Order: sequence, then structure tokens, then C-alpha cells
Amino acid sequence: MVNRKGFAALLFHEAIDLKLRTIHSKADVVKFLRESFVYLYTGIATINEHNLMEVVELPEGGRAPRLSVVTAAIAHPWDIYGQMIEYLRMNGIDSEK
Repeated sequence: MVNRKGFAALLFHEAIDLKLRTIHSKADVVKFLRESFVYLYTGIATINEHNLMEVVELPEGGRAPRLSVVTAAIAHPWDIYGQMIEYLRMNGIDSEK
């Protein structure tokens, strides 16, 4: 699961929440996913023409503009989706059915 809370935390200059490792039930996964969307949308709503290029510190030690963080938050799920489709195909599962 893509941790949208991690992308949003960068926009808020907060520590990244790693609670994902403690989630076990389907209900907890759905709750976490819903909360992560709200958190990311809230983070994106803080961006405007004045702070779009403001640099944020990345957890792995780099720096990037807020625009790059939002772009990654949008693009990264498609990478994960592609990996899931490839995994299914390698295991003989047709994702279209």
C-alpha cells in the first residue's frame, strides 16, 4: 500500500508516520487508507503559488520542492499498480477478469 501519509508529512514538515507496520485487519487497512487520502488532500491544499517551490527535507537526506512531493504522490501509485499487474501476470492471473 502506498503510504500517502508519508508524502503529506513532508508537506507539513512532520515526521513520517510508520504505523502501517502495525495494521493487520481489513478494517484497519481501510481506515488507514481513508485517513491517508484525507491527510494528503489536506497537505496539497496548503500549496499555493507562493510556496510551490519551497524546498522540503526528504527523509533519506535529500531536498526537493513541494511540487515534486505532490508529483511523486500522484505518480508513485501508478508504479505500484504496474508492479501488482506484473506480479499477477507472472502467476497466471488475468487482472482484467
